[in-house]
Order: sequence, then C-alpha cells, then structure tokens
Amino acid sequence: MRNWKRASFEVPVVTLILFFLMAVVQTTQANDWETPGMIGQNKEPAHCTLMPYPDTETALVGTRQSSPFHKSLNGRWKFNWVKKPADRPKDFYKLNYDITIGKVPHFSRSSGVT
Repeated sequence: MRNWKRASFEVPVVTLILFFLMAVVQTTQANDWETPGMIGQNKEPAHCTLMPYPDTETALVGTRQSSPFHKSLNGRWKFNWVKKPADRPKDFYKLNYDITIGKVPHFSRSSGVT
C-alpha cells in the first residue's frame, strides 16, 4: 500500500516544477519584433491592384500598359548617388547645373541577375 503522506507531497511539487518549466520556456521564446526573419504575419504581400482607365473597353483589355495613365519607371533617370550628403554636388538645384544621366537602379530579380 502506498504512503498517502508522500503521495500528497509529490503532486504539488511536481505541479510546481511543471509550472516553473512552462514559465521558463515561455520567457525564452523570442518576440516577433525581435526575430529578424519575421517581416509579416497574417497579411498579404504588398501589391497594387488599382489602375484607372478612361473607358470600359480599355479596362476590359486587362493590361496596365493599355491605360493612358500607366507610366513605367524603367529607363533613363537623372540622379547622382553619393555615400554621404557632404559629397553631393553643391549647386545641383540650380537650373543651369549639368546633370549626368544614369541608369535606374533596379531589382536583380527583374533584370535576370541572380
């Protein structure tokens, strides 16, 4: 036959140890804002679905390029990238400043670079 005094002592001690272990496990888990890999949870990826069209026929074509309001940002741009603001051209805001044309920075995925 089991000793009831010992059994009545074991149950609270085991329960207390389990609660302590659960508290330790919960405090060691990183929060979402502390996890670098967590960039979004329970959300759809960013996208733009709205494109205005001048009429129904153009909208039914279903391509963004068919809208006269579509403007592609690919191509040649006027810009000058510097490492720090102190390296910028000093008179860039003047109308007679000679602006060099550069290529638009782009994502490697869209240009086929891996």
